[in-house]
Amino acid sequence: MLNQIIGDDFMANSIQAIRNVYDIAKGARDNESPMSDEEIVKLLERTVSDKSLIPKYHRFEKGYAAEDLFMRIFSLLPWVKTVVPLGQEQFPEKSKEELQVPDYEITFEAGSETNTSCVLIEVKLVDGDKQTHELQKYKYDVLKKYSCQKNEPLLFGIFWRKQGVWTINSIESFAEKSSAYKISYENACLDDLSAIFGDYTYLFRRQCYRKSKFSQKEDIKTDFIHIHEKYGRTVYEGLSLDGKSFEPLCMLEPSVLDCAFDFNEISCNKLSETDIELIEKYIRIPYVYKLSSLILAYLLKIYCFDKNDMYYKNNIVVENSFGIVDTVRRKCGGEKFYLMPYNINKMATQMIELQFGQVNHIMEAYKNAPRENGDRIIVSHEYGLNYQKTGKELMSQDEIAVMDGGKCIMQLRGVRPFFSDKFDITKHKRYKELSDFDPKNAFDIEDYVKHLHRMKVTPDTEVDDRKGGY
Repeated sequence: MLNQIIGDDFMANSIQAIRNVYDIAKGARDNESPMSDEEIVKLLERTVSDKSLIPKYHRFEKGYAAEDLFMRIFSLLPWVKTVVPLGQEQFPEKSKEELQVPDYEITFEAGSETNTSCVLIEVKLVDGDKQTHELQKYKYDVLKKYSCQKNEPLLFGIFWRKQGVWTINSIESFAEKSSAYKISYENACLDDLSAIFGDYTYLFRRQCYRKSKFSQKEDIKTDFIHIHEKYGRTVYEGLSLDGKSFEPLCMLEPSVLDCAFDFNEISCNKLSETDIELIEKYIRIPYVYKLSSLILAYLLKIYCFDKNDMYYKNNIVVENSFGIVDTVRRKCGGEKFYLMPYNINKMATQMIELQFGQVNHIMEAYKNAPRENGDRIIVSHEYGLNYQKTGKELMSQDEIAVMDGGKCIMQLRGVRPFFSDKFDITKHKRYKELSDFDPKNAFDIEDYVKHLHRMKVTPDTEVDDRKGGY
């Protein structure tokens, strides 16, 4: 028994030593003085007692990098107050046989800015081409025991590396096997609870136009650093929802467009011998993105995240990345929705009620939206409507009164009402016959009715003598 205890302590101390080496190597890289592989191995050999663990360093490194990435990404979400690492060290060492401290404690706004709540998060990485994550039952049991002692819900933050997507899941979303719990990527997305932290689902369903101006002048002054391989330095970027009035972008915002949308060139105008104006529009709509995924894609685009080794580099741009992404979302006409968990269970209901319990249309969608064919349920942030993959949406009478003038509610026989864009009448082949095109085409109803009352009586006209007859 003594040998077993010594062995467990030996292993635990070695794992903590590996973590220490990882922190030293990351600190060196953050200071732009990265350690070589040889230097890392030498440090491991000097500090890690269990030499059999040294070849496994890169596996540990990925896990620690996933934990760091979680902390950075989720600390950017609008309702998260603090993400506190709970540390890998735990004393006495034998306590790990009974309970295990999770990776993080998150404090977040729950229902209002003045009300906060806490949850415990255990971070997991699904690497390579894997589409499932498996959690051993004994590992869950020791985590759950700590959660019960703290009286704080336990959730799992899973990074699906291949897809570049974070999901927040409870153990109830896992399928229970004989010795483990298992969850697939598809089910993790269906039952994702990240909306409780303000992880919006952005829906872009309005056509958006992008205007770019470039110059080949050698002495041109511009805040933009992008250089078009054909047209020269970028001097202007703007967005428009009607193709006419453009709202300018700052130098940090175009990268959001580049990582999120596909554009198709619709015009290229030569402004001068050196200057070019390019107009583009979306190739397709709609686009759907989770906020956390869009932030991660943006950080990858601006070289603040390296997906190959999961290295995350912090700076002031990264710290303001939520504001940058959300500003571009607004300029693109993107709408904010919340993804509701597909399966209704105890933990999901607890979390959704905690965050959205006072928002009637969200709770209504969560509890009563039809669950058919695995359709995901997303609920509008700004309006009392719910939207499903099938395209069905519902609005109250009050909301109809302030509905976007470019939208309408279609009701057809045999089909449930649905939300739709209005047809652009200017694209109709007979538009030129309308008064909108030419006032001369206006129809004078009074003159028409007056004409109808000019009756002509002939010898053959028959008259009905009944009152009111003709």
